[in-house]
Amino acid sequence: MKKFIFLLAIALTIIPGVCALSSTLKSSYAPHETMIGEITGGILAPIQRDQVKVLKDGHLDVGVQYDIGKLGNKYYIWIVAPNNVGQYTLVIEDVVAMVGSVPDVVDFTHQFSVQGTTVPYSVSPGFVRATDDFTILADVYGDQSTVEVSFPQSRQVTLYPGTNYVQFSIGGLLGVQKTLISLGIYQIPAYIVGADHICGDGRVDGVEVCDGTNLKGKNCSTVGNFTGGELRCRSGCLSFDKSMCVFEQWPLPSEEKCDAEHLSLCLSQANCTGAGGYWYNNSCNEYEQGAVCDSAHVGLCGTPGTCLDAGGYWYNNSCNEEVQPIGGFCGDGVIDSGEECDGNNLSGANCTLVGFDGGNLSCNSNESERKCMFNVGGCFVIPPPEPPRFVIDPKYVDETIFIDGSALPYRFTIKNEGGEPITGLSFEFNPSKFLISPSYVESIDVNETGEFNVTLQNSWWGKPFRGAVVVRAGNTYEYVVLSVNFTEDESEAIRTYSQNSTAGPSYYCSQLYGVECGDEQVCNGDVVRTINVINCCVGTCESQGGGSGSWIGYLIAGIGILVVVIIWWRYSKAGKRGRGSPLTAKVSQMQKNLP
Repeated sequence: MKKFIFLLAIALTIIPGVCALSSTLKSSYAPHETMIGEITGGILAPIQRDQVKVLKDGHLDVGVQYDIGKLGNKYYIWIVAPNNVGQYTLVIEDVVAMVGSVPDVVDFTHQFSVQGTTVPYSVSPGFVRATDDFTILADVYGDQSTVEVSFPQSRQVTLYPGTNYVQFSIGGLLGVQKTLISLGIYQIPAYIVGADHICGDGRVDGVEVCDGTNLKGKNCSTVGNFTGGELRCRSGCLSFDKSMCVFEQWPLPSEEKCDAEHLSLCLSQANCTGAGGYWYNNSCNEYEQGAVCDSAHVGLCGTPGTCLDAGGYWYNNSCNEEVQPIGGFCGDGVIDSGEECDGNNLSGANCTLVGFDGGNLSCNSNESERKCMFNVGGCFVIPPPEPPRFVIDPKYVDETIFIDGSALPYRFTIKNEGGEPITGLSFEFNPSKFLISPSYVESIDVNETGEFNVTLQNSWWGKPFRGAVVVRAGNTYEYVVLSVNFTEDESEAIRTYSQNSTAGPSYYCSQLYGVECGDEQVCNGDVVRTINVINCCVGTCESQGGGSGSWIGYLIAGIGILVVVIIWWRYSKAGKRGRGSPLTAKVSQMQKNLP
């Protein structure tokens, strides 16, 4: 009766419940058709390929080409359907997911049939994760055909019988793109990481500050203490070219006014032309509109080569009509045109004003590559706080418990491997299956470890089950999975700790501070299966002859003495009967009758 109740409890626990997962897979496919679908649900732990299998008629393993993976925040699976028609089941085992409001471990199943005629072609892979150019294989089972392909631009591709390699390029693709790639009859999900910026396309992307003529609304006056001039974008699109900006010290010396030397101060057409300038584009210019770099307009020459060809003199990153005057050079302490600074003269600038959080701004020396430009090497940016990082050890516990025994708590640790103390830890689990202690911890310091125990609830005794504990800190979470079975054979009771659900035990006995008991010893603690010891005793080993077990030896010795006494008594009694037996009397009488 007891065994029947035990088996009934097991049967009740394996009746399928409501699964937390679903998919977009269809219920019917053609032979060799590539099945592509999204797996949805509150999935908490990564799903690995070895958790997936395909069964025919519910029990026969079928070898198929497949993969499962995460694109962004969604899981996708693809399978090349079997060639043989029939009923099949897709099984994804041991998925850690939210069921209702608590984490649990569930199996996902999807029934599908293979029927009809073979599909013209299949594709692999059925989803794409790419940071570089990639290839999709198309296996054609029939005649040659031409199909439409949508990425990176619309085109036609001819597929020939056999295996075809369809090439895809992500050159020129900007940022992260989530898209569906059309390849004939298939829509292939893709998660493609392109360049963070493309200099030269006229768009200011990623880390770019400008691109070509696109200065994103900036001008000389908004990027420095300049009063005018032409702001340009450098060839790498990562910084501005300020060489054509006009820099004036502030406040302006009282003698500086609108004249031939300070045309940028002329704010009206009359003042401009009166000072010898040319008024257009609402500003006063040194040269007439449409002028180009030549001997009469050396100020328009933007490179040392064109400047020298026009007869000018190149210094301070500009072309000048006259040779460089004494004192007008980088290192003289005066911030000339094209210079951001000079020596200790920073014109009031500091790290904060040039885009950093703090530090010491300096000016590059005269011999440096960037002459009289800001040196931001002493500046710093305060990084955002790191998310908490912690490790749960072990990740998986698999135990078979002796039904007539008692349950020991499951111990796991949380180690803080981040740069800040972890506060606000919270646990998510099914309280009907087990409890956790301590249920609250104020904080775990850097490189410190917290210890926790999971206790099986009495209501689940004798019922095989799987469960998960999710530990959260902010937006970061980790988990531990427990799988519990029961047995009526005490020799089958064993506990296994591992870091991977499919790798078996991942710890040596010594790592668990365990020992291997001898033949004459018993373990008074938890017996654990490890890499090097099948029965690792996490506790102490005691001799079978000591303690309360010594009475067994006395009992055996007493039984031995009793057996000897009985044998002696029987032999003694048999001897007495021999001396008075009829046979002895008859022999004596015969001896008396002899002559």
